[in-house]
Amino acid sequence: IDTELRLAFMTALIEVFQEASETTDPRKIMALARDGVCKKTEEKIGELNRKTEKELATIIPILQKIAMGDLSKNFEIPEKESKFTELLVALNLMIDDLRASSAENKQKTEDLKKTKAELEKKVQERTKDLQEKIDEAERMNRLMTGRELKMIELKKEIEKLKESK
Repeated sequence: IDTELRLAFMTALIEVFQEASETTDPRKIMALARDGVCKKTEEKIGELNRKTEKELATIIPILQKIAMGDLSKNFEIPEKESKFTELLVALNLMIDDLRASSAENKQKTEDLKKTKAELEKKVQERTKDLQEKIDEAERMNRLMTGRELKMIELKKEIEKLKESK
């Protein structure tokens, strides 16, 4: 670009001297040369924008799929290195990391589901055991209470018998 800008500057100067040799004011001459450099700069920026848009047109659809959770594709790395090569390599590494994380998350989710099912089974078993123990304690309580009531009744009868003698 530097060489092209110098060439544009020199070409504009040559044109000024060829077309308007009566212009002797250096400010006007330099302004015309500057305009030539600006025009060349705009052309180069436009060219760069077109190349960038073309590169982005291939990247954006895959990024949109990634954003939706589709990690099935990687970016193709062109044989000819460009400004986007490092970006594409980094994005591919990111996709690989996301795939690994996704697989790990799926495995952990499955492990959690298994653990939850096992815990629920243990809770049911323990609840059943506790209910059986509660039922047994209530049965024993009824027996003991019944026995105590019978003892009280018998004591009263003994007292009546003692009084009647």
